[in-house]
Amino acid sequence: MKKKKNVVIVNDDITQLCIISGILDIHGFQTRTYTSAADALTAMESTEVPDAVITDIQMPDLDGWRFCRLLRSEEHKGLNGIPILATSAIFKDDESENVSKDIGADAFLPAPFDAGTLLQAVDSLFSSAAPLRKTRLLIVDDAAERTESYEEVLKSSGYDVVHANPQDNVLQSIAKLAPEIILIDDRSPRINSQEILKLIRRRERPPVALVIASDNQAEACSRYRREGANAHVHAPLDAEYLLAECERTIRERAFEQVEILLQKRTWELQESRERYKSMMESLADPMYIAAESYDIEYCNTAMKRLIGDTGVEGKCFRIIFGNEDVCSWCPMQKIQHQAAVRFNIESDFHHRIFDVTASALVHPDQSISQTAILHDITRKVNLEAQLMQTQKLEAIGRLAAGVAHGFNNMLGAIMGYADMIREDNCENGVPIDHRLNKRIDMVLSATSRAAGLVRQLLGFARQGKYCSVPVSVNNLVKALQELLKHGAHKEIDMRLALCADEPIVVGDPHQIQNAILNIALNACDAMNEGGALTFETQIVESGHANHAGGGEQANTARYVRIGIVDTGVGMDEETKKHIFEPFFSTKSDRQGTGLGLAGAYGAVKNHNGYIEVQSSAGCGSRFDIYLPAAEESVNTISAEEMPGTHVHYAW
Repeated sequence: MKKKKNVVIVNDDITQLCIISGILDIHGFQTRTYTSAADALTAMESTEVPDAVITDIQMPDLDGWRFCRLLRSEEHKGLNGIPILATSAIFKDDESENVSKDIGADAFLPAPFDAGTLLQAVDSLFSSAAPLRKTRLLIVDDAAERTESYEEVLKSSGYDVVHANPQDNVLQSIAKLAPEIILIDDRSPRINSQEILKLIRRRERPPVALVIASDNQAEACSRYRREGANAHVHAPLDAEYLLAECERTIRERAFEQVEILLQKRTWELQESRERYKSMMESLADPMYIAAESYDIEYCNTAMKRLIGDTGVEGKCFRIIFGNEDVCSWCPMQKIQHQAAVRFNIESDFHHRIFDVTASALVHPDQSISQTAILHDITRKVNLEAQLMQTQKLEAIGRLAAGVAHGFNNMLGAIMGYADMIREDNCENGVPIDHRLNKRIDMVLSATSRAAGLVRQLLGFARQGKYCSVPVSVNNLVKALQELLKHGAHKEIDMRLALCADEPIVVGDPHQIQNAILNIALNACDAMNEGGALTFETQIVESGHANHAGGGEQANTARYVRIGIVDTGVGMDEETKKHIFEPFFSTKSDRQGTGLGLAGAYGAVKNHNGYIEVQSSAGCGSRFDIYLPAAEESVNTISAEEMPGTHVHYAW
């Protein structure tokens, strides 16, 4: 049975390591895998020498190029003959391939690659028919007989030896023959090594230069080095020594190129990191990176502003979200199987709603960190909720208007027929049947109350009749305070905080007064055991956009704010969502119709205003009515001065 070829694979990327070993295992190779070149080197010294080595170039600690150099060094002479295949997904250009081969690799394979390409590259390491890469060596000398002693040794060791006469254009010979090593014999008087070395240094990738000279003094050696020589070989020459110097210098030169390439890659990585960090810092949205252990690895400036001065060291669920355990919505597990996940969260810790985009950041050791960007959508969600509430109230308003109009027609018929029956029951203005007449009065009274409800519905639907006159808001509020003093609970303390500058609005004083009154009556009902009811007026600039009532904000620079503040039982969030809906009430059926706040909402919208509500259970309530301020001081009229003044309110 044919023995399987033993291949050592070195790659710090676990995924690539498994893929390469899997392909080779399937095709009859025996593989040993290592994530560290140092571990692989130690294992090869103490166990069976492998038939081939496949190594990645970019690895932490001991990289692939240094690994190749060690495999070809005197220190590890027993491993010198192992064929090496170098691979890289980062260093892919011709220069990287040449450096890899100069430093000791037999073949180079840029990633990514498919199974067929990999197998072909591995097979070439064992194929005797595979073409050997020969290093071209150019001898610059005018005495061919002097080179015979070592030229044969060089050729037998795999060098492609060519000659150039110093009388010719040496630079043209270098350009034409493209040698990797130049051997300059400075013993000839017709050879100017200094000039040749100067020409060599002009090339983009100058070849390795060795100078043969009779002078073996340290001063001469230093001079040749300064002029650009990689090594100084003194005559008479020993062929084996010359061969060793050629191999040493070409490896040293390759290693210098390795250092240059690694420095270039390090600089590129640093630049990329700084660019990535700058991009993260420039984000307006808070962003953080957390390890699989949930420890915070990075926070941008926006995130630091969000969490304050508490610091960014610790668990993300504790420092950022104020939880004692992992967040229930944490995407750490999901991002390991998906490119990215997106979802919304409501943070009680920050009192914000965030649109979260989370993705996985995979490190070279295959560990995963979570990258999360938090986009604050609190305002957007609130505006959407207000829009839905407005649309809902608009729909209810249209329905209420239709019902009210139909109901008005029926009430008109009832009142008409009731009046006709009363006339039929009278003779010369005296009722014939007093009992019947009393019942007719009861019908008309009930019809009148029903008409009042219809007026409330039409007010909510903004379809009631109203006038438009300048109104003194301060006078209106003072009149309402006097009215409420006589009907409200005696333990309720009525307070006024009115604007010194007379606030004027243009509108229907009846509707405005009814709106304020109905809100005030609800406030009184919320203070069964007494409390304080404060009326405020103030002239404010525009910009109050968070109007709970969903009213359409007019293009007005100034508004009159009418505040009604109580110290009652307050409302929870669910109740606040429905307070402006017709027939919604937290009172019993005998205590209210549920049209008071609905009518106030309709009246305020009728005047291009809006209502803001602030309340929480057990902490009282605050209603702020915003009405467009009159453009200039005008003669005003209050509700008391209106002809036929009367107040409609719904309990």
